[in-house]
Amino acid sequence: MNLSNQKSKFIFATIGIIVVAVFIATLVIAPATVFGEGEIHPALYDLGQWDGATRISEGWIVRYPSISFSANIVTHISAPDGRLQVELRRFEEPFTGSDDGGILTSDSVPAGWVARVTKIGLADGKYHWRARAIDSNGNKSGWQEFLSVGNVDFEILTNQPPTLSYSQEPDYIDDGINPDKGHTDTNFTFKIVYTDADNDPPTDIRTAVVDGAPSDFVAVMISNDAMVLDSSASSGLRDGNYTNGEQYILNKRFPVAGRYRYYFRAFFAGREMEGMFFGGIAGGKEQRFEVVARIKVNIDIKPGSFPNSINLKSKGVIPVAVFGTDEFNVSSIDPTTVTLSGAPIKLAANGKPIFSIKDVDGDGLADWVAHINSVDLRLNSSDTTATLVGETFDGMIIYGIDSIKIVP
Repeated sequence: MNLSNQKSKFIFATIGIIVVAVFIATLVIAPATVFGEGEIHPALYDLGQWDGATRISEGWIVRYPSISFSANIVTHISAPDGRLQVELRRFEEPFTGSDDGGILTSDSVPAGWVARVTKIGLADGKYHWRARAIDSNGNKSGWQEFLSVGNVDFEILTNQPPTLSYSQEPDYIDDGINPDKGHTDTNFTFKIVYTDADNDPPTDIRTAVVDGAPSDFVAVMISNDAMVLDSSASSGLRDGNYTNGEQYILNKRFPVAGRYRYYFRAFFAGREMEGMFFGGIAGGKEQRFEVVARIKVNIDIKPGSFPNSINLKSKGVIPVAVFGTDEFNVSSIDPTTVTLSGAPIKLAANGKPIFSIKDVDGDGLADWVAHINSVDLRLNSSDTTATLVGETFDGMIIYGIDSIKIVP
């Protein structure tokens, strides 16, 4: 092979490489559609429709009155940003291209990115849509319908919204909690009824507890626990029929003393329902509860005697003493809060509690003594202990336990 032929082959090979390189660069740098008179237009591909975070197929039934649309936007290097424009119409309405409320436009995105736009507040019905791309120079692609031309793209079919209401059981009617005040070992119980006319179960029911800061302050979430169906509810509230309501329950202890606010949250189809929570003030009662510190005190039923025999049928009185210590001053006890096994202390004719403060055990410290009507005690023949419960004037809970013997 002579030198002239080698040079010719080299030149042709070089030209071929340059042509391929230019072609590839054109695809990478300017993958937009070129129309007449040299005008370069954007393009779009991979049209999608979304129910929340779920990409949905053609004809999908959407249970929430909103939907999102997406597409990849391609533009020329001279117009590096693009937007997605969607024309959304009820299925019985034709596409017009008129900006009469049926046109949605996304924010700008860089070329090659996915643009997305959302429509909320849609009425129930069947819909179809088409889309086009618009670049930053105002150039527009042609309209492109989603998947099959002439088909229903999606249908909005919202359910009747579910509701929350308080349990109608005693102690829960006003605020859904019992008790309203307890100590760090108290098992607080929350109850709420979820009702849905379409008999759709909730995704989740939760009790959210936040700190007791005023409502115009930023609240700190303490807990956000899922509730469960209440197996102790009446049969009609645990039969799986949500049209007449199902009752949910949460039992929880709070190890830190303080004042807390709470509210109930309902989630349906994976979304938290607007207005589906109870908070603030309900029925004139503020939704707060209090957890107070609790201390154990030494008590003596029938001071000076043992065993502490009790006849539940007698109409006598039972003395009980609370012993003072260097750490606990018995004068801080609020007598109106004291009970022994559910029985309050004896009252005077004027309705005031009868009690005295004196040194019972001879240790030089003041002790607290009151009397209980034996018929008021909530004990049975098998009980071997009785518990005193009360509060101090500053809200601290006290409790003490002593042995008893029930006699005929």
